[in-house]
Amino acid sequence: MKTFLIALTFVNAALVGFNVLLPATTVHADEELKVLRGKGLQIVDEQGRTRASITIHPSEVFAKTGERYPETVVLRLIDEFGRPEIKIAATKEGGGFTVIGQRDTVQAMLHAKGDKSYIKLQDESGKPKWITP
Repeated sequence: MKTFLIALTFVNAALVGFNVLLPATTVHADEELKVLRGKGLQIVDEQGRTRASITIHPSEVFAKTGERYPETVVLRLIDEFGRPEIKIAATKEGGGFTVIGQRDTVQAMLHAKGDKSYIKLQDESGKPKWITP
């Protein structure tokens, strides 16, 4: 038993010496990150509901029309009921900004695609008004 205690004392002394010789490294939680990287981002509220998201949608062919949509990055700001109220989208062909009202039929859109741009305003009746240059 005496030999064991002596050995344990030497091990402890060695560990203390080892810790003294190694440089101390500390991690600070308040350090500013230079870049946040990922394939998407979601901001959630206290109930766990997604309230904002940034998503990259791959290029795809729209089944109804056969039209090819390019890869798109979409920022959505979402209300407490899960409805996206503001959308900002960007593709290699252009970008757009959409604001949705209390009902989905109430919309204001600003889009630029290729060499064309337009504004679409739509009220509760669902009838759009287009403004082009």
